[in-house]
Amino acid sequence: MTLSPGKHPAFDWRGRIPTSGEREPRFLNLDRTIRACMRRHGTTGCAVALMAGEDCLYRRAFGWSEVGARPFLATTPCRVASISKSLTGAAALRLVDEGRLDLDALALPLLMESGIAPASLPGRMPDPRLGAIRIRDLLDHATGFPRSAPYTTTLEMAAALRSGLPLLPADVVRYSWGATDLAAAPGRAFEYANINFVTVGRILEIITGEPYPALVRRLVLDPAGIGPGEAFVSTNMAGPGDPREAGYYQFTPNDFPSLLPGEDGRIGSEPYGGFDPNSMDASGGWALSLDALYRFAAAVEGDRLFGARAIQALTTPPDYLAGEAGGYTLDRFYSKGFVLYRPPAGVRHLEHAGMLQHASAYYGPAGGLQLVFVANCNRREEPWLDRVLREAIMNWLPEANAGAL
Repeated sequence: MTLSPGKHPAFDWRGRIPTSGEREPRFLNLDRTIRACMRRHGTTGCAVALMAGEDCLYRRAFGWSEVGARPFLATTPCRVASISKSLTGAAALRLVDEGRLDLDALALPLLMESGIAPASLPGRMPDPRLGAIRIRDLLDHATGFPRSAPYTTTLEMAAALRSGLPLLPADVVRYSWGATDLAAAPGRAFEYANINFVTVGRILEIITGEPYPALVRRLVLDPAGIGPGEAFVSTNMAGPGDPREAGYYQFTPNDFPSLLPGEDGRIGSEPYGGFDPNSMDASGGWALSLDALYRFAAAVEGDRLFGARAIQALTTPPDYLAGEAGGYTLDRFYSKGFVLYRPPAGVRHLEHAGMLQHASAYYGPAGGLQLVFVANCNRREEPWLDRVLREAIMNWLPEANAGAL
């Protein structure tokens, strides 16, 4: 079977699904569950881990990185989309521990001092409330930026900034802060907006004097035991062929104009040309292997990255819970790049999902265990792959627990 990475209407499994990783009798039904889910939803490739605390109980990979050519492995780096926010949040919390990051500092003066000023755009003025945004508001999605605020390169953005492609993340911040009206006063309401974390990445660069990927490596990845080939900010590619990471498959019908220099908006797919991960690095640009993601999840779950100041900042209920909380409660809320489960008694858990039209990823609690997975595609329509795969594994867990897993 051959299928080139890129945009396709569907994928149907025929024959055996390649599988790698240690095969254990107690997990045979889980293997079958995952393969059945892949067949049902046309999943090209994925890797799955189950953890108890910091112990990895299950680590298996299924399907293809490039269909018919490269099997998907637990060591295959794959774009993890919004899980990038957890890496950024972890780096910020490490700087809180070091006393170098004041979460109550105002963001705009820091940006302005480094030359990242809201763009001057014809016919509009920057929202006057931008000056009240604190760093903690950015990390908690409580700035007032609407979900629709620009957060990655578009052709319209490049034209407005009179800049050639590719755009830098700082360009994205300048444009979005100049072009967007806030939907609420800073600190008053939760609304998930990717531009918040693109902005955090720039602030971390200003504070440390390091490029964003380097500071995340120093503060987060190296301490978690994650090597350079296992985690990196991905780049916009014209097509598959980079041996460092997976091939990607888009099954949604959407078209994307190319953001590659010199291609003049050629219509193509999201994974190849239509999505520039580097321009939204701190919000959605990272690629991680399953092995890297479960080691990161183990490090943050086990508090091996965070000291007392960071843990207090992470676990203190955010200000927005007193206002428009977006469905979050004192027992489960978004904080510093993580969804935090904060039960009145028991073990605290962290969670985040990542979704692109060509990739999916998740880490978080599952029936007393921790589930981690990455995939190089997504479903054609909602519910997205992170939800259907989680549900399939959750349905298997009662059987596993009955067998004293």
